[in-house]
Formats: sequence, C-alpha cells, structure tokens
Amino acid sequence: MKELSIRDKIFFKKSKLRQKVLDLLTEPKTATEIAREIGLHRSSISRILIDLLIGLEVLKFRNNLLRHIV
Repeated sequence: MKELSIRDKIFFKKSKLRQKVLDLLTEPKTATEIAREIGLHRSSISRILIDLLIGLEVLKFRNNLLRHIV
C-alpha cells in the first residue's frame, strides 16, 4: 500500500472504526472477515469501506481541482 498523504491520514483518524478497518487492510479481506475480527456487523464494515472509498475519491478530486486552480 502506498504512503497516505496528510489529508488522507486526517480523514482516517477522524473515526476510530475507519482507523481499525484501515489497520486490518494489510492484505485483501472481505467485509465479513473484517467484521469477524472487529466484532461488528458486516453491514457496518461495508458502510465504512464505502466511506473510505468515497473519501479517497473526494480527496483526490479536491487535490486535482486545487492543482488546476493554483
């Protein structure tokens, strides 16, 4: 996994659950596997994974937008 930018790290640190899920993603895992390890429902983990994916895409979009503005 590549090194995260400061903005990405801040996004992940805003939620303890996001941070736990991110820490468990050292290798490919399903939402069910992560849910078993953390002790949460699979739907909660799926929501967190979607939030992470959307959050990263928004951050990438903002970074690209700022590059074009500046």
